[in-house]
Amino acid sequence: LTSDNEPERRVWKVTTRSEQSRGEQLYQAMFQLEKGAEGEWTRVQIPFDSFQQVRGPRLVEGAPPLDTSNGLFQIGISLSKFMISSNVTEIPNFRPGYFELQIKEVGVYTAQDQAVEVT
Repeated sequence: LTSDNEPERRVWKVTTRSEQSRGEQLYQAMFQLEKGAEGEWTRVQIPFDSFQQVRGPRLVEGAPPLDTSNGLFQIGISLSKFMISSNVTEIPNFRPGYFELQIKEVGVYTAQDQAVEVT
């Protein structure tokens, strides 16, 4: 991933659903983008056990962990000013406005930290 020159002033999230339902409850995991050199790609790895069930920007307390045994039905990337928490918590010094996020590849990896290509 590459981004604009202030990725630390935004909350980056990956969103997924483990059911075909289009309800408001889904699973999210936050991730950080490091400020890299122009044109330099950054690898971001997000373990499935870091996903938490949310409804809007709020954490669903006591929710079960993400179950991938029946597959995933949606994957998305979002930018937000809200952290994943029980309360609505905004990131300090949030930068609103236009942004750029370039994605070179999306894949999965094993517990041994080896990338597995998805086509």
